[in-house]
Amino acid sequence: SGGREVSLVDVRKPDEIVSRAVIDAQSGDVLSHWDEDSRMLWCVGRGDRVMRRFECTSSTITQGATWRSDQDACTAFCALPHKLRDVMDLEVFKCLRLTTSTVDT
Repeated sequence: SGGREVSLVDVRKPDEIVSRAVIDAQSGDVLSHWDEDSRMLWCVGRGDRVMRRFECTSSTITQGATWRSDQDACTAFCALPHKLRDVMDLEVFKCLRLTTSTVDT
């Protein structure tokens, strides 16, 4: 397909792709985190400044909002536990983002 993408697969039929969504036209690794409670998939490419959110159902993947950083490119990220989210401020996801010189939340 010439880029990075995410696919939804039924574990009972692993050879069949239920739904597919294009991330971008870049190459390289994609770091991801699946949040079972919200049914959201969070993706960021290694070396990217953009984090993407995908909403998933049993039959579709839909790209939601994106978050763009003005800081250095991401080299790794780690999702934080739900109890560290500020739900009163409507936080649905919180992570640590590692760059070559910083760790951001």
